[in-house]
Amino acid sequence: GEGKLLRATPDENADLFWGLRGGKATLGMVTAVEIELLPIPEVYGGAVYFDGDDAAAVLHAWQSWSAGLPETVNTSIAIQQLPP
Repeated sequence: GEGKLLRATPDENADLFWGLRGGKATLGMVTAVEIELLPIPEVYGGAVYFDGDDAAAVLHAWQSWSAGLPETVNTSIAIQQLPP
């Protein structure tokens, strides 16, 4: 290499882009990635834990609650079995 800073996309330096995606072993080195994010005015997060015996009731309550949320709100639920 020549030690130059290059941008590799499907259209710009396409051969390098192909190689970095796995086309050739030990080709190049990626030291930075730029990701464009969407603006979000406020972020809320957290977790609530329930006993496994209550899973069915919790799922039904979450489904009823989340059905009335505006489209700008995102929610998710996960069921996990954790060690005692």
